[in-house]
Amino acid sequence: FTPFFAKVKSKTVVSLYNNPLVWRHFGYEGESFSKGGYINRGFDDLTWLPDPPADASPPAA
Repeated sequence: FTPFFAKVKSKTVVSLYNNPLVWRHFGYEGESFSKGGYINRGFDDLTWLPDPPADASPPAA
């Protein structure tokens, strides 16, 4: 990267990650600690991803 392109990339990434409109667009609801954590709050709510076959994971211990 040239220094100019690195600066443009850095500013773009920061402005996207710090933009609540972008969060809303992708379904990010903010930090989860104050709401009980991701384990209890839908860390696996991937409605756009099909469920894997049963043999894709070992049985729970």
